Amino acid sequence: MHRGELPDPARFGGREHRGLNTAPWMRVAGVDRFVKGFHEGRGYNRRVPRGRRTDPWLPVQGEDPPSFAPFTVDPVDPEARHNRYLHALLLDYGALAQSLDPAGRIRDYLVGVRGTDLLLGHAFVAIGRRELHATFFVLEPFRPYPLDPLSPDAGARRTGPRRRTGGPRAPG
Repeated sequence: MHRGELPDPARFGGREHRGLNTAPWMRVAGVDRFVKGFHEGRGYNRRVPRGRRTDPWLPVQGEDPPSFAPFTVDPVDPEARHNRYLHALLLDYGALAQSLDPAGRIRDYLVGVRGTDLLLGHAFVAIGRRELHATFFVLEPFRPYPLDPLSPDAGARRTGPRRRTGGPRAPG
């Protein structure tokens, strides 16, 4: 994370990314695989069915899972409360969360890996003035975003066959 570079949101905006959490407890809980989408300074997540890391990330045919846990995407402000990585983007779930949504406590820092399309993230849970480590994660480009990914019925989009399967690739 410390050697990553500030990602240009224009490079990865308008896309969904395949994501993989690295914490072993997330694998055990079945929440290690996910999809994270970015669109015009905002973003969202999609749940991915449990499976091997080589299994398809989303159903090959049928409906996409609905989007959830929206967040804003902004460069880290060095004067703000959440400023752990100054060369990162802050994904702030609290900015768009409903009052009782537990996802509103999540803060992700996102950096780019020089010379690749990979993004690395460090997720925290904000409790009071503290940020508690949750997991690191990696993102790789997956597909263009659906027509209106932040609408409540965005998951109802019918999909056809997808070409790419499997999980994020390690930098080569």
